[in-house]
Amino acid sequence: MSQIIALASVLLGSFCLTNVRRLSEVWSLLCLSIKLKTGL
Repeated sequence: MSQIIALASVLLGSFCLTNVRRLSEVWSLLCLSIKLKTGL
């Protein structure tokens, strides 16, 4: 049982990491576009 929980937590952790990376990329792109729009 503990092995299943450990495996699930590892999978969940990697999933959250990839999501955070994707979110930060989208956020930086949004900030860039906002800066360009306000700069013009």
